[in-house]
Amino acid sequence: LIQKLLGNECLEKRIPNGMCAVLMGEACSHWVYGARILHRNDAEAVVVKPGCILTGYDHASSDEGKRGERAVFNAQNFGGPGNYWKNLNDDSLDDEISAVTCECPGPSSQGSGAGKVDPSSNARPGACPPVAATACAVLYDDRDCTNDDFDGLVLSSGEERSFSLLRSPLNLKYKNEIESVAIRSGCTLEAYDDSNFSDDGVRLTAKNGDLQVNFKNHPNRKVDDLESDIESVRCNC
Repeated sequence: LIQKLLGNECLEKRIPNGMCAVLMGEACSHWVYGARILHRNDAEAVVVKPGCILTGYDHASSDEGKRGERAVFNAQNFGGPGNYWKNLNDDSLDDEISAVTCECPGPSSQGSGAGKVDPSSNARPGACPPVAATACAVLYDDRDCTNDDFDGLVLSSGEERSFSLLRSPLNLKYKNEIESVAIRSGCTLEAYDDSNFSDDGVRLTAKNGDLQVNFKNHPNRKVDDLESDIESVRCNC
C-alpha cells in the first residue's frame, strides 16, 4: 500500500526494446544497465520483461559450472502490472552479480515437451511454470513450485550441487530446504540426503513432459522421505 501511495520506482521502469531485463541500483532509484551490459557488483535490483528469465552469477566464466552462486528471476508467468521486479537486499547476490544470462523462451524454444506435464506429477496442476529449454530442473523451497526463502534453484544438464558448507558457504542456504522440483521433459534428477551423492538417493525422470514433484506425500516413500532433507543433487538430460 505504501508503495502504491508513494510510487514504486521499479514498477515504473521501462525495459528498452531489444532487451530482456535491466539491472539497477537500490530500489531502482538510480542508474540502469541492460542485462547484456553489466557493471560488476553494483546491481541491487532487477527488472525483467514478462515472459523472460534472468539468471545472475557471482563469477564470470565461459564454463557455467564455474560461475558460482546464481539467482534466477523468472517472469515467465508474471501477469503484471508492469514488469517483474525484485530488490536484492535479502539476496546473497546483492551487489555481487558479475555475469548474467537472459532469455525469453517462446513456444518453439521450450523443447519437445513444451506445455506437457508428465502424468506422474503430483504437484498441484498449473502451479509449476514450464522448465526453460536451457535448464535441466528447478528446485523450490516450498510445495507446488513456490518460493519462500529463495528463488528457484536452476540446475543445468550435467550440473551437480552439494549443499555442504565444505563445498561452498553460498550453497548452505539450500541444505534441507527443498520441498518441490520441476524437471524438464527428457531429464533425470538425482537427489540424496547426504552431501556426497551417496545416501538414500532417488532418481526422478521426466518421461512424458515436465515432471512436477512435491516431495511430501509422494506415493514413493523414498521420495517422500526427502522432503526438506536433500543435501546434494545432480541433473542430466
